[in-house]
Amino acid sequence: MKPISSSRFLLCTILASVTGWVPLLTADNQLPEKNSSNRTTPLEANKHLRANHRISIQQFSTRMKNIVITSLAADSLSLGPHWLYDDSEIQKHYPIGISQLDAPRSNYHPGKSEGDLTHYGDQSLALLESLANRQEWSANLWRTDWAAYWGSHPQSYQDGATKATLANLKDGSKEPSDSSDISAVSRMAPLLAYLWDAPLEERVAAARAQVSITHGYTIVADAAEFFTRSLDVIAGGADFETAFESSLKTGNGNTVLSDYFTAVKDAISKDTKKPYDLLGLSCSVHKAFPLTLWFALTFENEPTKMISENAIAGGDNSARAMILGMLIAAQGKYNELPAEWSRELNSKPRIDDALAKLNLSQ
Repeated sequence: MKPISSSRFLLCTILASVTGWVPLLTADNQLPEKNSSNRTTPLEANKHLRANHRISIQQFSTRMKNIVITSLAADSLSLGPHWLYDDSEIQKHYPIGISQLDAPRSNYHPGKSEGDLTHYGDQSLALLESLANRQEWSANLWRTDWAAYWGSHPQSYQDGATKATLANLKDGSKEPSDSSDISAVSRMAPLLAYLWDAPLEERVAAARAQVSITHGYTIVADAAEFFTRSLDVIAGGADFETAFESSLKTGNGNTVLSDYFTAVKDAISKDTKKPYDLLGLSCSVHKAFPLTLWFALTFENEPTKMISENAIAGGDNSARAMILGMLIAAQGKYNELPAEWSRELNSKPRIDDALAKLNLSQ
């Protein structure tokens, strides 16, 4: 075995001191991929989680496992008004709001029907099935399975990030697109559920790697880290604002995300009812991130209203919804959402099968 370099040793020392995790190194001094042979043992997981959370290990486990189905249900509820930006058109279709799954009202999802997922949900399901089939996490394997999913010609919309990344792969390059869309963050629930018992820093690294397969703009990975840290704190018993503040303090120090958080709190303090013009409804992290936080903080104690109000706002509602769904599940409030949202998903049998293979069923 090759000797461990001094810089590598320092990294391991820091990780051990911060998380209590002593990583194994391969012959090339690389951290191993996550698989069944090197997963954290229940005893190690309990030691880590007890040090960071105020709730039981079982409660934490249940909350993190529920983020998958809650995220996908929220995505499906948003399918109807997804990418509608004209408020009058939204009101025409949904004069009393939206509370049931609906077929898409825009032209971006041909062939989709009530109970289907958007292309974001489709990719999250592809990630779930990749983990279930391989029984391990690897960024390289996910890239392979992600490309294979699109190679199967699914009835799913290819956005700019997808087209650019697929074109790069066809040319023999693993470079992602330069997209700043938050959608890559939205699809990460299966990965965080699978790694629920891993040390936080390992989950953060995996979340950043997952989005970087397709989205090369650094702020997307920063947003993935922010929500990964936030979910950990929320699932441990904290409220949203405390979790968001903690994430900004302990994360990579992205001042842009911090500024957005400040802007959101300012909008809430001024009782801005619908700050869509102020914060923005579109796909970029620069718009979707602050509006996601606004919905989370405004409707923290009303999870059903949080998802339905976000859906009826239109724009890139599905990307926001999937993150909001994760936050709700981490709160332990999955059961407060209408049961039919998850029960009526057309992909429910596939979801249940994959969750069972990963021992993530409730």
